[in-house]
Amino acid sequence: MRQVADHSRISRFRSVDAPSSQRVSEGNTEKPSTKEAAADQTAAAQRIIDSKSFDNSVLCTNESVLLTLDSNRQRFERALRAAGGYLCNEADVARLRDFLFPGGHLNTAAVGKSAVWIARQVGIRVVPGTKVLIAPVDRAGIEEPLTREKLCPVLALMSVGTFERAKGVAQMILRMSGAGHSAAYHGEDAQQALDYAAALCVYRVVVNAPCSQGAAGFATHLAPSFMIGTGYAGRSSVGENIGPQHLVHWTRLAWNSDAAVPFGDFSHVRAPFEGPDGSSRPTTPSPTAAAPTVPSPTIAPSPTTAPSQGFESGADRELLRHLILQELRQLTGGQP
Repeated sequence: MRQVADHSRISRFRSVDAPSSQRVSEGNTEKPSTKEAAADQTAAAQRIIDSKSFDNSVLCTNESVLLTLDSNRQRFERALRAAGGYLCNEADVARLRDFLFPGGHLNTAAVGKSAVWIARQVGIRVVPGTKVLIAPVDRAGIEEPLTREKLCPVLALMSVGTFERAKGVAQMILRMSGAGHSAAYHGEDAQQALDYAAALCVYRVVVNAPCSQGAAGFATHLAPSFMIGTGYAGRSSVGENIGPQHLVHWTRLAWNSDAAVPFGDFSHVRAPFEGPDGSSRPTTPSPTAAAPTVPSPTIAPSPTTAPSQGFESGADRELLRHLILQELRQLTGGQP
């Protein structure tokens, strides 16, 4: 089976599932999820329901559209019901569509609400333990709002005839919204998983794991993070999961690489950024057995090398004032 999920995200259970700007972290996400025909229907359905219901689907890494093969659809729907999903009928789908996308725009009142709460608003009777509302659709893209990102536990479900068709639908969803984000695949066919990943413009394809937790690195070996880089495809500068290494920048002292140019002697230098207690000052290296025992020179503190005491001096306060004024001018387009 193949399922596609969307944030706009896509996930697939040998069906298809895929997800979903110049910036470092995530952009919009349509995440498709795909499930292969030979996949474990029960395990895949449970992972998908667990993922979509987690935190009532407010994470950018959860599925939005499920893609499954026509030949697997009935078995997969039974597995979804057993895992806590409610399969909507045609009238239910129409009411959900009108409630979630009035005038074609997402109803923000539904964001982060439970499946039971949403069902109550649209007049669908569900059992209290219902985790996700499954809305079968016969098309994906701009003509079907339910295949867009919803940020609530409502999943679109679409079946297709072949795996190739599932890849095409997943890619179409990602082009609509979600390029560079994530997708999911459920199945044991390694070649199919590779083909699926190669066909989609995403930087993460979660395999046999919940997409919400998997793309964020908590059910896979990706870097744990809720900031998901979407790379070039998503108009971001980073395609990885964002970590401290992306947020801490260093100034590098780059010496001449020519061996004929002497390298600096750093044995007694002082680090310029010492902190208020001067604790970062390097200690004098201990003499080795082969080196002569020569006392290390004592560097007397001076006004120019004393640790900074913060913005206490008039000069420092004036510098800070100018920096703030410069930032304000940039924010206001140069207006005073």
